[in-house]
Amino acid sequence: MGAVTRKEITAAALKLPHQQRALLVNELLRSLDDLSEAEIERLWNDEVDRRIRTMREGKSKGIPGEAVFARGRALLSS
Repeated sequence: MGAVTRKEITAAALKLPHQQRALLVNELLRSLDDLSEAEIERLWNDEVDRRIRTMREGKSKGIPGEAVFARGRALLSS
């Protein structure tokens, strides 16, 4: 049996109830506390590069900022 992929882990995690997902996120975030500032910055830069690449390849598209803020306001007011 091969290694489990990130996509498989994500798919399984998304099937968890909200409370269990929140606990999982908390555990994952705590696991990052051991990273140095340089490692964190490198990881964010890698993620930015990945997102730019997927947009340029047409695999994803941006969302206008106003739409993001409107959704955030709607979530906060509910």
